[in-house]
Amino acid sequence: PASSNGVRVGPGATALTVAASALLAAPLAGLLRTPAWELVAAAAGLVPVPIIDVAAIADFFAPSAFDKFEFPTEQNFDLAGLKGRALSSSYVPNVGQPGHEEFFSQLEQIFADHVRDGKVSFKYQTRLYLGRLT
Repeated sequence: PASSNGVRVGPGATALTVAASALLAAPLAGLLRTPAWELVAAAAGLVPVPIIDVAAIADFFAPSAFDKFEFPTEQNFDLAGLKGRALSSSYVPNVGQPGHEEFFSQLEQIFADHVRDGKVSFKYQTRLYLGRLT
């Protein structure tokens, strides 16, 4: 499904996803025209859904067959952990850099809007395609 601003989100989109989508559409003095928006999206559970071309994967492994495995996992962050996770990404504006205050203000608001028991959750779905190359 797509959010109100056309960002594609996976199944199970939540209010947290909608908040991230709204943030992505907000004009934050150019901040969101940089890769920094990706962390905000991830922090809010908005994960890009790549279009997997199963035919291309089948062609890659041809003439052999392949198996698909999926592994769900999640990380839970309190506000300090979320900020630390954000700052560990090289593309997030560091202290004193343009966009830093705006970025973290929005990140704190998303956290406040979606915190449960003091934490927010990042949900991941890893897909593994396993086959024999001949």
